[in-house]
Amino acid sequence: MIELTYAFTALPANAGPATRRVSALVKATSRIAAAGKIRRMGLTKPRIELALGQTLQDGAGLLSPPKDFDLREKSRLFDTIGRRLQRGGGIIQALESAVDYLSDGRLKSAVALTNAQIQLGQDVGQAMRTAGFNVRDCMVIQALGESGAMHKAFTDLAADAKTRLARARSLESALRMPAIMLVALYLMIPAFLLGLAPKIAVFFARLDTKFSLPDSVTAIYALSAWAVKNISAYAVLWTVLGIAALALARSSLWSSLAMRIDFVRDLVQKREHAALWSAYSVMYAAGIPPMDALDVLADTTTLPQTRQALTRMAKRIRGGATEVAAIAASTLPEFVLSGYKAASESGSTSEGLAIFASMLDEDAQIMTERAKAALEVGSMVLMAAIVLLTGYIVYYPIAGPMLQSL
Repeated sequence: MIELTYAFTALPANAGPATRRVSALVKATSRIAAAGKIRRMGLTKPRIELALGQTLQDGAGLLSPPKDFDLREKSRLFDTIGRRLQRGGGIIQALESAVDYLSDGRLKSAVALTNAQIQLGQDVGQAMRTAGFNVRDCMVIQALGESGAMHKAFTDLAADAKTRLARARSLESALRMPAIMLVALYLMIPAFLLGLAPKIAVFFARLDTKFSLPDSVTAIYALSAWAVKNISAYAVLWTVLGIAALALARSSLWSSLAMRIDFVRDLVQKREHAALWSAYSVMYAAGIPPMDALDVLADTTTLPQTRQALTRMAKRIRGGATEVAAIAASTLPEFVLSGYKAASESGSTSEGLAIFASMLDEDAQIMTERAKAALEVGSMVLMAAIVLLTGYIVYYPIAGPMLQSL
């Protein structure tokens, strides 16, 4: 279903004469549905406009929405709030000043809605959940807020966001070269078939020669002639092919095929568990019961087997098993059992888990660098193959007749 993003301003239900209007974003299928969502937030007198740019950026509900806000912006926001709270500042003032340094529209909207919900009487954790922050962050903030250490919650979550950002950037760096090569190839093929190939075909046809091209080269120039003659059909087919390739790259089928490669499976597993136990350590330090933390984190995993194992672990703990025994009874990897056991025996389970997560991060980083090196070599091989193939296709019709006449 197509979902549009609307920009709106509204007043809290308990607004006084001097109350400023809340400016935020809301996703809905229509303006009427957006107005209903805004009223359910406790806001009144909304002024709603379609935010076309943000709708396109969010994929209009047709693409998978991002799992979180911009991590760089989020870490800056949480770090700033944590430091202001530690110095005795108020959460309302910290949220109001955030609009001065945030550029992510979605995050800025969530901050404005959080501020409005707090002024309507909600506690900070619940207000952030209503505004669209992820459940894990809200649980940590609510738990530490109740113990008077809300500044620590924001500081810990800021550090976690920075770690996740570094992890994401390392993977993006490894995939950048292959992605550039594939995009260049996707653009070069139609440029050749519609631009260069017809000119070479005309040049070859004018030559008074009995030289015949190989069948493979003839087939390529025949395809070029068809593409020029039926350019609309070719444009549609090539566009559909590109969209299908992009959809395949994001599909579970592609993931399942990639996971059959041992190196890829080990890398994905290490990255996922590094993120998982880093988040778990933050929740554990906040005093959130392990089974509740596992329920929340299970929904954030990428691998189905990890999700099932966490669900099984949570059930075991609810049944009275210790955390180590619950891991042993689940299907989590052996390195998780040994890492958790070492953390629980270290004197501070949360700190031990944070160290365990950082070790997994180091392993994942080393594996990512190895993958990056291999992908760069593969990209160079692909580039060399493209150059040789282009030379074969382009120079054969030109050089062949000349060589035959010698």
